[in-house]
Parts: sequence; structure tokens; C-alpha cells
Amino acid sequence: MNLDGLVHFCTCVLPGIRVQKPNFRFLVAGAISTKALGLVGHLPNVTVSGPVDDLREFYEAVSVVVIPVRYGTGVSIKALEAIRSGCRVVSTSKGVRGIAKANLGGIAIADEADQFGERVLSALH
Repeated sequence: MNLDGLVHFCTCVLPGIRVQKPNFRFLVAGAISTKALGLVGHLPNVTVSGPVDDLREFYEAVSVVVIPVRYGTGVSIKALEAIRSGCRVVSTSKGVRGIAKANLGGIAIADEADQFGERVLSALH
């Protein structure tokens, strides 16, 4: 996840999710955490964690993996990891770039904030 996508998710998508699910919790983990802490760490129910030692534990602990990447090139390693883990995933089209459609399975894809939020809420059910 890039910082732009993270900030966009927290400012444009998360408020809509919280209208329907006020206690929704969002975890930011990995290398992005150091920079993310100052940008979104102050938001309610947003937890900024450090690098993840055991990806299996991490993916088992989360309900939905969000990949709100809005810019970039190349294949998203995080998307591949999430797909491989069998997690429910909501991503932008940029977040799954470079991955063949046949390998996307049930990943929900949305590029607009309101649709992204709707897909996250649907994935929670």
C-alpha cells in the first residue's frame, strides 16, 4: 500500500464505512508504518503496527485485506500474498495490476471511494 492510497482510504473511504459500522477497526502494518503513524495514527480505531514477522498469523487475524493503491507500476507483492493466504481482499485496479484475471478469484475491485467502501462492508459479511 502506498501512502497516497492509505491517506485516501482513511479520509475518503473509512468515514463512509464507519457510517454503517462505527466500530470498524483498520490496521496498518509493515514497512509503511513509520511514515503512516504521523499521517493516520491519530485517527480513531486506526492501529499502526510495525513490520509483520509471521504473515500467516497476520492474515488469519484480519477479516479483510484492503489494497487501496492508486498509483504505481509492477506487480503488488501484498496482493499476491493476500490472494495466496485465502483472505477476502478489496483492491483498486492498480492494487492488482500485473496479476492475471484468472488468478484474482473473488477479489473485489473498486476504484471509487464509495464503491470501495461498499465492497469492504460486503466482504465483512
